[in-house]
Amino acid sequence: KNNIRYQRARVNLSRAEMYDSQDRLNRIDALNQVLARLDEVLTQSNPQMPIWWRAQVSRARCYRLMGKTDQAAGVFDGLPEIELTSELRAELLTEQLLLAAASSTAEKTAAPLLTAAEQFEQPPAQLQLAQLRLLTALAGSPGSTSANQWTSRAARLVDGIEANHGDYWGRRAEIMLVGSVKVPTDKATVNASDYEILVRQGDAAFRKQNYADAVKAYEKAVAFAEANDDPKQTVALTVRLSRCHELMQQHRQAAEQLLAVAQRYAASEGAAAIYLRGCWNEAQQVTDDATEKLQYLQHLQTLVEIWPESASADQARLWQGYHFQAVQDWPAALQSYLGISRQSPLLLQAMPYVQSATDRLCRDWQTGSGDVRNSVEDLVSRLVKKLELEASPKPDWTEAEQQLLLVLIRCSLVSGRIEPA
Repeated sequence: KNNIRYQRARVNLSRAEMYDSQDRLNRIDALNQVLARLDEVLTQSNPQMPIWWRAQVSRARCYRLMGKTDQAAGVFDGLPEIELTSELRAELLTEQLLLAAASSTAEKTAAPLLTAAEQFEQPPAQLQLAQLRLLTALAGSPGSTSANQWTSRAARLVDGIEANHGDYWGRRAEIMLVGSVKVPTDKATVNASDYEILVRQGDAAFRKQNYADAVKAYEKAVAFAEANDDPKQTVALTVRLSRCHELMQQHRQAAEQLLAVAQRYAASEGAAAIYLRGCWNEAQQVTDDATEKLQYLQHLQTLVEIWPESASADQARLWQGYHFQAVQDWPAALQSYLGISRQSPLLLQAMPYVQSATDRLCRDWQTGSGDVRNSVEDLVSRLVKKLELEASPKPDWTEAEQQLLLVLIRCSLVSGRIEPA
């Protein structure tokens, strides 16, 4: 019967923890009810019984959740000194570690508690998570002179938790560690150890395909790199972050991150390719909404304007051409295709589309308006310029250039620039 009372108290305690921490009125009321039940359990038991010790641990937990750390400490101070099983000692120490983490005097009580925890040959997972909670609290305490030391110990403990207890507990530990790291506000507040831990945890989560966890780590790591005024790392970490979003099919977030970082650091190596990847992500989620399509085209044009000589710009021109051809804007499609550099293999890839658009434009020549005629004339001029026919003849022609020459001949015949033989 007393065991049933205790189990009910534990259930109510778990329910009380589900209340929002800001909802103190309901939470404290629920915890007071738990304390009343635990008092009933204690009156029907004694220190020779495991249930008595577990009830005391639960009492301390209630006071901790209420923010009454002194009363929680008083529970432990009043316990008799008798030999306990390893299981009970672990439960007792787990709550003491969590209480120390919540206390303003954590550094004063931490050392003996952490030493006691490390003496367990096979420490339970909950005990090691409590150790981690205390270590992260110590690392984040204002004015701590040993923050790097606590952080390093926390990182090693995370590895130990995963090795001892598997992926589930390892993931919980990683989330706790990443969540404890505070984002710096400027270069003076950047902690190199915290930054290294975030990158390492992000990479580890990515390898395990825990992409949501990797996002949390990489987002903070990017903030560290930005605060440290490190463009190279900012760009590299943003690319890793965006890859996580891609793999979770969150293309809008990936596009926003890549477009912003590439344009911000336009002079950095690979910026054009990063911007192009942002455009690709944007294309994956573009709907039939005219505003979205226009924004996508504007981003492609931005790439062409900022990095006009890059291979990425040629790819952007090809995608522009695809879009214009899909909406039957033949002159705009041809202008985009012909903007691809003559040395690019994409020019040959574009030739079937160039020929198709040219066929439609020439077909409309006879019945077309002045705009159509002007478009054909403009196309002829563009081809002459692109093939450099006004300069000295080339000794050899690429396949793409040969096909462009045939397009030029056809347009010239249609427009009357040359007479058929």
